[in-house]
Amino acid sequence: MAQTKDVKVTIKGTGWNPIAWSQVVETAGHNGGNDKIKFPRGADNYDLIFTLDNHTGHDIRFDASGPIFIERTLPGSPYPSKFDTDQLMVKSCDANKLVVRNWNVLEMEFHYQLNFVTAIGDPVRAFDPIILNDGGGSRPLIR
Repeated sequence: MAQTKDVKVTIKGTGWNPIAWSQVVETAGHNGGNDKIKFPRGADNYDLIFTLDNHTGHDIRFDASGPIFIERTLPGSPYPSKFDTDQLMVKSCDANKLVVRNWNVLEMEFHYQLNFVTAIGDPVRAFDPIILNDGGGSRPLIR
């Protein structure tokens, strides 16, 4: 059974611009600071549960067709443009909740981008914080 890490993602704003994003890691002991989610060494099989807390008055939701882009952090490449890792996978996504499995296999830092749309599918400015994996976990051969 997977452990869980709850992350509240808050969006505020009265119009479409500016929109202010923030997140709070609600699971004790896992906040890496500066919007970073930390997974300690040996902590594997976690479900990250992102819950949208919308204070804009607009019908904003996770983009179910591509709710998260994630790539290993490399110098000069801070913004991910695709889902490119086998350390994590999307388990489920609905309008207000995204569940991502993290196996924390290798020590590395990931940039991720949460993608959102309006009720009619128009993109909304993305949110792009960081995941810190300290490694030591294990990933099953079959997902």
